[in-house]
Amino acid sequence: MENEYKQSLSPRVTLSDLYTIRRVLHSYTKDLSCNTPPSPTRDELLLTVKAICERITAVNAPRESKTPHEFDLSPDELTIVDNALRAYIASIGQSVPPSEERDEIMRGCETLRVHLMAGRTLPGPSSP
Repeated sequence: MENEYKQSLSPRVTLSDLYTIRRVLHSYTKDLSCNTPPSPTRDELLLTVKAICERITAVNAPRESKTPHEFDLSPDELTIVDNALRAYIASIGQSVPPSEERDEIMRGCETLRVHLMAGRTLPGPSSP
C-alpha cells in the first residue's frame, strides 16, 4: 500500500501556472527560512522546495504557451505546493490592503490550488 502513496501525480498546468507556483515557492522558502527554527525537517523541506523550483525552471516550452503540460509531483511535493499556496494567500490577505488586484491574485492562487488538489486521490482502505 505504501507504493500507492509514492506514486507521482501529473496535474495538467500551463506554463503560467508553473511560474506562479515557482514564485509562491520562492516566497514560501523565505518564510520558512526566517520563521522556522533550523532543523533537519526544515532543511529537507527547503531542499524539496528547491528541487521543485529547479524542475519548473527546466520545463522547456515557449513562454507564451497556454497549452497545459503534465508536471509530475509526488504526493508529498503536492502537499508542499498546497501549503505554500495557502500560506501565500493568507499572507497577501493580511499584509496587502484590500483592492481588486489583491483579490484577483488571491482568487487566482486559490483556483490554482483547488485545480492541483482536485487531481489528488488518496488510496482507499485495503481489502482483506
